[in-house]
Amino acid sequence: MGNLLHTFAVTFDIAAYCLLLDRQGWQRPLAALLVASVGLQLLIGLAGGSHSQLLLAFSLLGVFFYGTLATLLYRDSSGNWLIKLIATIDLLMALVLLLRVGKALAFSPLVRFDDDWLTLLLYLTLYLVVTINGFGFLLLAKQNDDRSLYQALDELALVDEQRFEFLAQASHEFRTPAALIKASLDSLRFLPDEMSPALQQRIDNIRRATQRLTDLSNTLL
Repeated sequence: MGNLLHTFAVTFDIAAYCLLLDRQGWQRPLAALLVASVGLQLLIGLAGGSHSQLLLAFSLLGVFFYGTLATLLYRDSSGNWLIKLIATIDLLMALVLLLRVGKALAFSPLVRFDDDWLTLLLYLTLYLVVTINGFGFLLLAKQNDDRSLYQALDELALVDEQRFEFLAQASHEFRTPAALIKASLDSLRFLPDEMSPALQQRIDNIRRATQRLTDLSNTLL
């Protein structure tokens, strides 16, 4: 049961990093590998396989899964030391499991809870995997969130700069005709004083509207 749970755990670990690294098209292959791995271990157990055979199958599957995860992380490291550290720990786990496979095939069958140096190394490496992969995932997620936040701030600054340029241009476009209209109205002062009151009223209305347009252009900046 513990081996099956560990198979699920490392599969979910790979799925989590695929999501974090924005990998595409991994769901079906990973699901198929999980079903095949669990099915193989169950088949060995139902067929009356020994503990040594189950441990050998578990070790072989572990080599494949941890090697796959290490390869995935190395390919997407992009100079990130944390991703490289996690990948190195996973690769170390795959190598330790590979040594167990070699021991089982060349020397003696694997024994559950054996106290030899290789089993102790396996437990130590597994502890490192749990610690580094767990906290490393959280740190990588925080790095991604920080990167997204900085990108959003940069985009906001760019939008604000574009808004300022637009308002400055709009203010200029308002001020130019307003200044021309105001200058034209001021030139009417040199005309004879016998303008009709109605014409004078219209000129005053235009002057007030022009002043409002000028005030509006000043508020844009």
